[in-house]
Amino acid sequence: MYIDWYFLVAITLILYFKPNDLQYCLLGVELTDTDSKNKKDWLNRADHLIKHIFQHSPHDVIQTIQITPTSNQASNQEKIFVISRHNLLMSLDGYAWKRITQGLDAHKLLSMSVSPFIADDGTIFIASLGGGVYCSNDFGDSWSSCQDKVLEACVTHLAISSNFNVDYTVIALGLSGKVYRSRNRGQKWEIILNHANELPGYIDKQAKAVVRRQYDWSSLQYDAGMGWQDLHQSVGVTGFEFASDGLLLGTSQGKIYKSMDNSSAWEMWIDLGRSTRINCLTIPKNGSLKNSILVGTHSDGLFCFKEKKLINYNRSPSQHLGSITSIATLEDQDGTCNILVCSKDKAVYRSVDYGQSWLKLEQGLTKNSQADEARYQAAHFNAVFAVDRNSSKFTGNVFVGGFDGLFKTNCLSDYWEYIQTLSIGTILGLDLSPGLAGKPLLAITTYNSGAYFYQHDSTWLTVHNKGLQTIRLGTIAFSPNFASDHIIFAATEGYLLETV
Repeated sequence: MYIDWYFLVAITLILYFKPNDLQYCLLGVELTDTDSKNKKDWLNRADHLIKHIFQHSPHDVIQTIQITPTSNQASNQEKIFVISRHNLLMSLDGYAWKRITQGLDAHKLLSMSVSPFIADDGTIFIASLGGGVYCSNDFGDSWSSCQDKVLEACVTHLAISSNFNVDYTVIALGLSGKVYRSRNRGQKWEIILNHANELPGYIDKQAKAVVRRQYDWSSLQYDAGMGWQDLHQSVGVTGFEFASDGLLLGTSQGKIYKSMDNSSAWEMWIDLGRSTRINCLTIPKNGSLKNSILVGTHSDGLFCFKEKKLINYNRSPSQHLGSITSIATLEDQDGTCNILVCSKDKAVYRSVDYGQSWLKLEQGLTKNSQADEARYQAAHFNAVFAVDRNSSKFTGNVFVGGFDGLFKTNCLSDYWEYIQTLSIGTILGLDLSPGLAGKPLLAITTYNSGAYFYQHDSTWLTVHNKGLQTIRLGTIAFSPNFASDHIIFAATEGYLLETV
């Protein structure tokens, strides 16, 4: 992890250069200051330097959102889990966050799947790039590997059986395009599809080569945004959804397949057309294949089916939803089903009539243009989670995450509140001034709080940010002649800065 590497460098510098009385004062500290834009101290010295790969504008890109009960059922508390920049974070209130690492190796985390019976079994699964699948049986507090010789190391999607308390079945989609199944809570895996071409009626002569290239390229990427299309818009199988009486599987050719025996045999169930890529499938809570099925597509918005019959498909230009990346449903107090969808480039939409009309919920949501750059091409909004009205604490809340962070709205209002997940005060760089007769000045740079200075005989950190075009700083270094020239250099997003 890039932040972990910088902490190692920071610790080395502290222990090697700092006087004993300052050796431990900064380790693990998160710096915050309400006056973080004071004092004109910096001047840009280079406009065309290469950007640091770890310094892109949104620092808490959200991939996944889940809300679960806690282990103490008597407390009536829930946990909010998000995967942010491929890190697993947990909060009890939506404001204070803790990074969960116990049992998780240093791999990029992608998605989560929660047992329908989590209140009893505490089971959650996580897919990762490099570590395969991890499982928790204590409500997400600690994790263990579910990897064996069959399951590949790069897994993008997971689904847990609606009858998990009886059949213990988990389905996993590998980055290679293979689909895996475990019938014993993830302890042993078997391949059930080597590729979508094994499905009846699915033919794509180029698919295997495309998937192979995607796998080779994406596994090399280090940044949270890079590879988004390859990880979330793969060729072949695109995802699956369990119903109470079967399993659905979507493909990049617009075909939906059904299995009634936990994925041993498949039949083509619905064909939307070869050009209609399926991004996501959702069956409302406790639903069966005879009830409503919601299908989010890459270019044709949302399809609503009931008993295989298309009950609504709105593609009017005025309400075109665009590319759907995530679907959630929420019943209000009179039993009306609210359908909520994430549009990749637009906002969140809500419908109370199964897609006949849509209300755009965008007030307070923000986007970052960096998501549209060629090196990212990521979704502005890619995860939505609605909390059931019977939930004890977050009743009626809706959470949405994407390239610019995590947002929350209460009771389906049209205003979103931004929630910070990753700390903006993480220390990324530090240096000690030379030649100050045993009273060194310590300079500190942070992820998104600017620069701080600490004098040897002081008890305070001083903020020096005025003149900065960004308060996201990387490395920092004192001039060798600092005692006489008082110059400090700092590197940031494409700039070399110098104090004046």
